[in-house]
Amino acid sequence: MIYLRGSFGNPAELLKLILQGMKIDPLHSITRTKPPFNDAVAEAKRTPVIVIDDAQDTSTEALLMLKAMTNFEADSSHRITFILAGQPELAAILHYSHFDALRARIHISHTLLPMTLEETIGYIEHGLKIVNYSGSLFSDNDRMEIFRRTGGIARAINSLCYRAILGGAIEQKQIIDTADIPDGAG
Repeated sequence: MIYLRGSFGNPAELLKLILQGMKIDPLHSITRTKPPFNDAVAEAKRTPVIVIDDAQDTSTEALLMLKAMTNFEADSSHRITFILAGQPELAAILHYSHFDALRARIHISHTLLPMTLEETIGYIEHGLKIVNYSGSLFSDNDRMEIFRRTGGIARAINSLCYRAILGGAIEQKQIIDTADIPDGAG
């Protein structure tokens, strides 16, 4: 599996990173790099899986390159798998008509809905348990404020809690209060 962060400005950059992830030395020209990529995918013993996180930040040209990277002549098997993960705007981007062919190649799609207040509280507590924190770092009012400011979006919760905890640590506080929660989710 190859994990990449989105925000690719051009197809050549995307292809170069995928080739590096496949342990193939990319050539300087994209047209010269495509044949080694196609050969590597065709000869792979296992299906390469490429995860592109923050895919909503990837350029139109690079997203369209994914469609081209899945084209294999008269091939009914899947030789490469792309997993696109992104913010809600990714779904909106992919609904533009110039992505019809790419959308036709998407076999599974899932949208994570925002968490409820109860789920947000559980999520915050679980995060604190993961880092072996055993105490009440956030009051009930703090958790409700975090939910209000983030809308229950996990990435926003992570960012806001991180910033609140960092600010509290700098000020050497044992308990974060609502005044310590920064405005916005980051």
